[in-house]
This record gives sequence, C-alpha cells and structure tokens, in this order.
Amino acid sequence: MKKRMKKAFAACLALLTAISLAACGSGGTEGDSGEQAAAGDSFVYVPEFVSAGEGNERISNVIGAGGKLYYSRYIFDEATQTSRQPLFAYDIATAEETELKVDAEAVDGAYISGMAPDNEGNLYVIWVRSIWDENNPDNWHQDTLLAKYSADGENTFLQD
Repeated sequence: MKKRMKKAFAACLALLTAISLAACGSGGTEGDSGEQAAAGDSFVYVPEFVSAGEGNERISNVIGAGGKLYYSRYIFDEATQTSRQPLFAYDIATAEETELKVDAEAVDGAYISGMAPDNEGNLYVIWVRSIWDENNPDNWHQDTLLAKYSADGENTFLQD
C-alpha cells in the first residue's frame, strides 16, 4: 500500500513539474519573453557607475526621491582622530553632488537614525546622540534631533 502511494505521489510531482515547465515556454524566441517577441522590442539594462567618496569613506542611509539620491558619509580623519557624518544630495540628471549644510556643533557626536524626503525636495533627518554622565557610567540617555534641509541644501530647522 505504501509503495503505491509513493509511486502515485512521485507521478503527481512529475506531472506538476512538466506542466510548470511547459507554462514557462510561452512562445517567442529564445531569450525573449512572449510580449517582447510580439512587440519586436528588446531591452538591455546597462548600469552607469559613479564614483562617490574617497579612500575609506563609507556611504550609508541612501534614499532616492525626485531625481536625487540623498546619503551620508562616514569620514574619519587619521591626523586628528575625529570623525564626521556629512549629508549629500546627488542629482542624477546633472551628476552634481551637493553637501548639505549640517550644523556640525548641534549634531556633534550624533549619528543618523533615519532620513525621508518629501515631495518638495526637502530632506528630514533624525539625528541621535548618546550622552553619558561622567560621574556615573551607568547613567546615560539619548537625545533625538529632527532636522529639515531644503532642496538647495540649507538647514531650515533643527528641533530637540
């Protein structure tokens, strides 16, 4: 009895496989989908690579909207042993990169928790900074800042 069930199950699987393979070949020439063959069109995607950053700079928080890419870079200066995380807007059409005007003093020691653009080209950024009490290492808290940068890169507000 078990042998018959195994054979029936194997036959069902073979039939399902054959049906699914037959459905994949929906006409057209090899390498084209049926729609492309019918329309006579073909499409080949060719990526364009852009150089961004120098040396050991790390790019993160990438988000795209309105023909621009917004991102941050982590830049570490070996000579001064300091780091910073500037924001950039890259215009895809013109291939121009603009550094947004971040109030470095206000966001000193903070990292970017998230970013979101709006329909007018403004960028909203959430900065988070951890603050420790030097007298009590177990006592620490986080400050969260919300910043808005206009489409031309100006910092329009920074709120605790």
